[in-house]
Amino acid sequence: MLLGTVDYAPDEWHLVSAAGDATFRPLGPHFSVNDMESMSQALRDGAGIGLLAAYSAMDDLRSGELVRVLPGYHTHVRNVNAVYPSRQFVDAKIKRFVETLKTHVSDHLDAYAKELEIEPALSLSTGR
Repeated sequence: MLLGTVDYAPDEWHLVSAAGDATFRPLGPHFSVNDMESMSQALRDGAGIGLLAAYSAMDDLRSGELVRVLPGYHTHVRNVNAVYPSRQFVDAKIKRFVETLKTHVSDHLDAYAKELEIEPALSLSTGR
């Protein structure tokens, strides 16, 4: 199963482990979507294996509804970006929102990484 994103080639997954990088080539996606919730639902319904972001899979992993197939592996780090219009001076409310987002997202992803026993790796950046 494939969640269509710009980061993944449709015919291979690039994974990381303590032993180094690995490439996994599924036998062709018989189901491909570009929506995380649709992918989650298909996996819960038993449609196959697939890649899900930790924030999307954690509740189902905790409940046992989903099971990690390759527990020693994870995907490469993904960036989270806050993008806003270019201005010389940024409104205080935008600055506050970005700071809250950094804290909230970072804390949750670090907790997920700890629970999944992988390195917490998150790059948060802001753009103008």
